[in-house]
Amino acid sequence: MLRQRNVFKYSVMILFMTGLFLMTASHSEGRPKKSLNLRPVLFSSLQGWQKDNHLAAYKTWQISCDKILSRAKYYRSSSRVRRGLLSNCYKTKKLGSNIKAAQAKQFFEENFQPFEVRSPQKRGLLTGYFEPELNGSLKKTARFYVPVYRKPANLLPLIGRRASQARRNGVRGVTWALKTKKGFVKFPTRKTVEQGYLKGKNLELVYLEDPVDCFYMHVQGSARIRLQGGGSMRIGFAGKNGYKFRSIGKRYLDKDWLRKNPLEAQQLFWRNPSFIFFRKVNNITKGDGPIGAQGVPLTGARSIAVDKSFHNLGTPIWVVGTNNASKNGRKMRRLMIAQDVGSAIKGRERADIFWGSGDRAGTIAARTYLRSQFVVLLPKVS
Repeated sequence: MLRQRNVFKYSVMILFMTGLFLMTASHSEGRPKKSLNLRPVLFSSLQGWQKDNHLAAYKTWQISCDKILSRAKYYRSSSRVRRGLLSNCYKTKKLGSNIKAAQAKQFFEENFQPFEVRSPQKRGLLTGYFEPELNGSLKKTARFYVPVYRKPANLLPLIGRRASQARRNGVRGVTWALKTKKGFVKFPTRKTVEQGYLKGKNLELVYLEDPVDCFYMHVQGSARIRLQGGGSMRIGFAGKNGYKFRSIGKRYLDKDWLRKNPLEAQQLFWRNPSFIFFRKVNNITKGDGPIGAQGVPLTGARSIAVDKSFHNLGTPIWVVGTNNASKNGRKMRRLMIAQDVGSAIKGRERADIFWGSGDRAGTIAARTYLRSQFVVLLPKVS
């Protein structure tokens, strides 16, 4: 219990400081809309490159390649970078999985060119996230009474024509809305939902035992549920009501206080109008991470969430994180693969590192708050 308490304490401290609200989004590989100021560098100039576990990075890259190869037609008709990613994925398929670390390192060096991201502003920020493990039940009981909801079928993201139609209906300030016979309308806020708006609509996916854990799960966007009576299930992001996340304030730092003061805690939770819907995630093994925005299982310590307005999902990125609180400026250097996004992940050198599942991953994620530098690995053009 003490370990869980510390996980929560440190995690919510980061959430309060950064306003972080990361979730696995609907699988979208929209083309980056913003350009990067890049300076070519040499692999030999990357401090720590020789010591990194390139095989771990290669295996994570392979997972991205599975998705890229499944969409080969789209990548062939897309940008030069994406065509290059596809080409390198074909090389990866030919090379296979049964390789050694030295071969993985050679693969990246021969097929990618490193470019240092040159930001006009201060360096970016690295934070961490993880997949919680919680107890739950498929049936409502005295112990398990907090519902986790599926997404209503007519709740849709406002993109393309939908966004224009919603604006004509006067719907503004949200990114998702309900489609009705009269057009798009805003979905209710968290407060209205938790006061019973969805009662009787048969949207309950699973029940949890603690409203505090449920709110926290909304922040992370996925979870492993240990079911009462045996078995388990994985759930992931399915949609949201479209309102911007709002921090509930310093009270969030004390989980015990929230549990001992449920009425006050509820009022704090209702300050955040955003509400998340979940779906059961199938076709992933026990050892897999949750599904990221690229549509692939995330790998602990190798998958990162990035701002896709700057970076293509599937791009290898050499990440340097500096601990500002450390007297000697201790650094983390690691080759990551961009496989996820988050609503608070904005900027050229802003990333969230997925650390895995469970309490230990949560502790590491909670303590990840580093100044970041990016070196993106772009496919070489022959």
